[in-house]
Amino acid sequence: MATVRSYRHKGMLPEPDMELGDRVGWQWRTIESWIKTRRGQGWAAGTTADESGRRH
Repeated sequence: MATVRSYRHKGMLPEPDMELGDRVGWQWRTIESWIKTRRGQGWAAGTTADESGRRH
């Protein structure tokens, strides 16, 4: 969670797809698109996650 908070504070994440109080959330397609286009993709380069969170 600390990484997500840090990235969000620095403006490094896409706009959330939903907000509920102080909580935010993103749809899988939003995150997958963000992963494919962001700089410094690291270990996730070229992979996607299914709905259970498994990488493939």
